[in-house]
Amino acid sequence: MRKQRDATMAVSFAAAVAYYVRPLPLAIRRALTQPNKQSDHQTTTMGGGHHHANPEASPRPTQDLQSLSDAKIPLAFRDTCAHLLVPLNKCRRTTWWSPNKCGHERHTYEECLWNSYLQRCEAKVQVDKVMAAKAREEED
Repeated sequence: MRKQRDATMAVSFAAAVAYYVRPLPLAIRRALTQPNKQSDHQTTTMGGGHHHANPEASPRPTQDLQSLSDAKIPLAFRDTCAHLLVPLNKCRRTTWWSPNKCGHERHTYEECLWNSYLQRCEAKVQVDKVMAAKAREEED
């Protein structure tokens, strides 16, 4: 009885997999088997390519420390994007920290943090290149 039930379950599982798992379209299978061939479709960026640079979200290397102190920004948050945290916190206070409000300010602040991160990554790459060249120079 148990063997028959296990065989029935295996057949039904195989049938379900065959039904739900469809083979990839022919164009995708060809692209996967020929990775060096250029694809016919136009490539887009992540997110559909609709992103536009926001000039407000650029990190500033120097901040007005007096305005940050007056706005009671904690020391841990006084980085290159602190100038955007002042209006964001002001909006948060006036709307009683409503999650549906201050969306533009929050997005601009988070975009600035992302841009700051990218700048640090680029700086690290440059430092690594200089250090590698220096190591090669010392090696020779």
